[in-house]
Amino acid sequence: MKFTDVVALTQTAVAQTLGTTYLEKDGKIAPIESFKLVDVGKDVLDSGSVDSYVKSLLTQLGKMVIESKRYTADIPSIFVDSFDWGGYVERVYFSPQDLIKDEMYDLVNGTTYEDHKFYKPNVSAKIFEEAKTIMCPISIARDQMEMAFTGWEQMNAFISGIYTNVSNTIELALEAYAHMLISCGIAVSCAATSTAVHLITEAKAIGILTDETAVTAMQNEKFLIFACKRIATVRKYMKRYTTAFNNGTIPVFTSESDNKAAFLTDFANACKFNVRANTYNEKLLGFGDYDEVSAWQAFKDASVANFDFATNSTIKIAADTNNKLGIGTSAFTKSNVIGVVYDKRAMGICPYKVKTTSNYTAIADFWNHYYHQLTNYILDSNFPIVAFVLD
Repeated sequence: MKFTDVVALTQTAVAQTLGTTYLEKDGKIAPIESFKLVDVGKDVLDSGSVDSYVKSLLTQLGKMVIESKRYTADIPSIFVDSFDWGGYVERVYFSPQDLIKDEMYDLVNGTTYEDHKFYKPNVSAKIFEEAKTIMCPISIARDQMEMAFTGWEQMNAFISGIYTNVSNTIELALEAYAHMLISCGIAVSCAATSTAVHLITEAKAIGILTDETAVTAMQNEKFLIFACKRIATVRKYMKRYTTAFNNGTIPVFTSESDNKAAFLTDFANACKFNVRANTYNEKLLGFGDYDEVSAWQAFKDASVANFDFATNSTIKIAADTNNKLGIGTSAFTKSNVIGVVYDKRAMGICPYKVKTTSNYTAIADFWNHYYHQLTNYILDSNFPIVAFVLD
């Protein structure tokens, strides 16, 4: 298995996910090398006595409230269970066989017929062998913590909070990876396979819109109804055995259970409040289940307010001289992306292996624990990926 170092990329992606500086990486939207992936309160520092372990605990505490809530990443549909991963990384593709004339119903006297001719199965295969690793270290100094708490229950709650924070940090990194993978899929649909649907262009062609922008179009009820209908239609078309929604290499079909989707919150709420609230069936948007994403890559930019639609709907991928994604060697930027529909086999992330190692430093009496996460990522354009763009 090939291991790839993506530490700097992970730090940048997490910073953009957080919208703030993280390990010296800026949180504003900027081109990111996402192609490498595929295959607060006040600090207690000026309060007098400070614990030398975490620099945020008073030496004696009367009461402590520990924040240890688990974080849940978005885009859950893109994660693949490790139990299923073996069958996910090595793939065999079957193309339709040749159809020939049936001689049995058209026998001709005196004709010699071929026999024992070999017909090779139309089969191809791929293996996905790249792996990326995450490691989150934490140190535990028991004696110093014992002085900072009034009882074992309080200390155990604090240690549990530490481990939850480690878990949340890894979950945050996986969320950033999911966003990068989705962004790469969108780029492939727009620039490599040309399967992207340009909703404003299509709406103008049939007279629903005239000169509206992406923002004003989302206030137009007729356009939103058209967009929802178009998305639903594409998802149904993907059931056909066709090359219309992939890279054209082999025909494939996507069953309803394998048809996944992610849509921007701005668009989902526009549909919900501008269309759905005015319809009889209030429960559904009409185009099936989907994951909701607040921003594809980042929600912060220098010149606009946080969670501005232009920022939320933009992906920026740095230049890649190897053209790994097939979108060209120049930097790629796409704005006004409101959604993507894809086959489950087209994009997937698997937290494949989790392991914890540790060591004891006797001279300072503390333990170091290292949390290792081996993760695999797949972007397979042999299967359908369709981006929806307001342009």
